[in-house]
Amino acid sequence: MKLIIFIFLISSYFFKIDANVQNVQQTYVKVTQSVKNKNWDEVIEYGENILKNAPNSAFFEDILFYLAAAYYHRNEIEKSNNYISRYLKRSTNPKFYEKAFEYKFQIAKKYYLISKHQIFRIKNIKKYLFPKEKSLKIFEEIIVSLPLSELCIKSLFYKAKLLSTMKDEELAIDTLQELIRKFPKHDLAITSFLEISKIYFKKADPKHVDYDLLDLARLNVENFKKAFPKEEKIEKAQKYVDEIEEKFAEGFFEIASFFERTKKFEAAGVYYKKIIETFPNTKLAKISKKRLSKLKKRFSKLEKK
Repeated sequence: MKLIIFIFLISSYFFKIDANVQNVQQTYVKVTQSVKNKNWDEVIEYGENILKNAPNSAFFEDILFYLAAAYYHRNEIEKSNNYISRYLKRSTNPKFYEKAFEYKFQIAKKYYLISKHQIFRIKNIKKYLFPKEKSLKIFEEIIVSLPLSELCIKSLFYKAKLLSTMKDEELAIDTLQELIRKFPKHDLAITSFLEISKIYFKKADPKHVDYDLLDLARLNVENFKKAFPKEEKIEKAQKYVDEIEEKFAEGFFEIASFFERTKKFEAAGVYYKKIIETFPNTKLAKISKKRLSKLKKRFSKLEKK
């Protein structure tokens, strides 16, 4: 009798396990079908059920990825990114490795757009604190994890743009130069040269004439010409250099004008000459020549008196 009871209990136990496994399999099929139909609410419902009730299931890793996808398509990017991170940590050889990073890249871009106030469809947008930092972290994760991929190139570019908005221009330029160095023939290398010129232009301050910055901006254009001699965007990059010269000429011009207004004509003449000699191709160089000519006439009249 004891043997019969023991056999019955063992049979019941294995029957229960078998039934549970079958139930998990059926739920997993529902998840995959829902993914196929893009029914993201059902993916979340069935997927969360498996995570809760069958944490040791063979489908656990796949479910993490499908939940990440579902939350991404529901614009809940915080949850989506968390599930992707769990998925990537769960296995040394994930089935959806590259696809997972594609989602991460899109999430990083959404954080980037949130930081620029260009996206408003994200659910509960107010809870997404520090979007720039989160975006930057994901871009760096992609660069390290997929160093030779298209996603790496795009992540380097967006990382640089993000750093520029965070007022870390030096690191932004370094990142763009890294992109150019590692992927010299890519289209984004062309855009990177132009972006570097733009950053130098933004950094230029009329109140502080930085000759080193101007030299670096000129060098960037020269390197651009060497790398892509027939590229049309070289002209745009050169325009940024020209505008930097205009900015610096403006700084000297304001000083010269001040001295002229306060009747310190000799000092004014020094700065007008400096504009003409240092930035001869600027618009203010032409104006400075006229002003200097007038000053010389005044000096000659004063000397006659």
